[in-house]
Amino acid sequence: MITALAPANPHVNRPVNGGQRMRRFICPCGRGARAAAGAAIGLATVGGILRSADAQPAFEFAKPVLYIFDFDMYPTSIAAGDLNNDGFVDLVISGRNLEGKVLIMLGEGDGVLGRPMELLIESQTEWVSVRNFDLDGPLDLAVAVRGGDGVVAMFRGVGDGTFTDRTDHAVGRSPSSMAAEDFDGDGAIDLAVTNYESHDVSILLNDGQGGMNLWQTVALGGLLKGPVWPFYLTASDFDNDLDLDLVVGHLASNHVSFLRNQGDGVFSAAMTIPALQPVGVAAADMNLDGNTDVVMADLSNFEGKLVVLENQGGAQFAGLTTVDTGGWSWHVATPDLNGDGRPDVALTDVNHNLLILLPNESVGDMALGRAQFIPVATFPRFILVVDLDGDCDMDLVVASIGAHRLTVLLNETTQGSSCLIADLSGDGRVGASDLLILLADWNAPGGPADFDYNGHVNATDLLFLLNHWD
Repeated sequence: MITALAPANPHVNRPVNGGQRMRRFICPCGRGARAAAGAAIGLATVGGILRSADAQPAFEFAKPVLYIFDFDMYPTSIAAGDLNNDGFVDLVISGRNLEGKVLIMLGEGDGVLGRPMELLIESQTEWVSVRNFDLDGPLDLAVAVRGGDGVVAMFRGVGDGTFTDRTDHAVGRSPSSMAAEDFDGDGAIDLAVTNYESHDVSILLNDGQGGMNLWQTVALGGLLKGPVWPFYLTASDFDNDLDLDLVVGHLASNHVSFLRNQGDGVFSAAMTIPALQPVGVAAADMNLDGNTDVVMADLSNFEGKLVVLENQGGAQFAGLTTVDTGGWSWHVATPDLNGDGRPDVALTDVNHNLLILLPNESVGDMALGRAQFIPVATFPRFILVVDLDGDCDMDLVVASIGAHRLTVLLNETTQGSSCLIADLSGDGRVGASDLLILLADWNAPGGPADFDYNGHVNATDLLFLLNHWD
């Protein structure tokens, strides 16, 4: 094995008496139980429910818990999955630390994370993805290794929270982010990688056993557009043809790049879409018209904006909706925080060290509600959206690269459905339509019906759905 247990973090204590270990699929814990667990492990909590200046904020969270690393970790991204098959969600964190460590934090139930384990990469890392790449059951790991000679390091999961059998795959210079999805429709998870210094995207197709082959390199920018510094990307079916396309956000550029999937994992030449100065990008149907829009963290003149590029259908993008947020917008995510079926917005402000939340109030036309501001640590670089405590709502984990810590925000917002995660059909309830979707994905490598994040759809996912049947 190539993992070693790290020294216990002196800044985060384990739960009193080990805490109550609650399974993801049967979580009778109430809000009081979660608050007690948070109080037991947190050194830096904010008393009471977090609220904005608004008397009635859209979202409520339990006391935030900070996990402070005992060395200069510089966390850059987070991925989630059940790495040791115990029913709890685990985290993997990449970072720009000089020691070349990726950290693994195993979930202990009720949203509590154990002390870190170290995976030695021997280089700084920018991004991490957790998926079942080799289709053997345990979740595997892909890590974008920072540096001029671009490499994605792949590790096979053992199933106990450790990894082995590293293989390196060459990509462009200084890989900055990845999307791990099935781009060619063969059932195996492929990779799309943005390369910051070579101004391109590498497409790596899976051979069905976890081996990655560099299939295509798609240039961004060029002589007329100049360097574009691709930073973040997102994958979604923007043109409604049942395969996944790509949108890339650029640092210090005035557009996003759209890469259309031709159906076999081959992407068309990048199309430039004017869009102010986006860095972070996310994909969501913000106005519920059946077309996936592009949501962007905009850095224009360092003033801070949220920008939505509306999809009119068939990846015909027209019209920008802009919300001034102040500060420097950096990363963006689109969780449904209140379970009403509409994607809300979570955005980081790296100047004022804030997490900004905007409720989606769209009815026909797109509309966003009043912003809610939550203080976090220095330079919040990444937002992970995950059901960390297994109660069927979306929690948030923020990685602060300037403060070497994670902020965990467990969602306490009243939800609009019994279990939004199990509502696969999006009709607001869990029933026969969701069962049919799950059965169609049986033994598939992940996907929406993979409720326990173990990389395939099986009986435990069926049990989860049945336990939340309306």
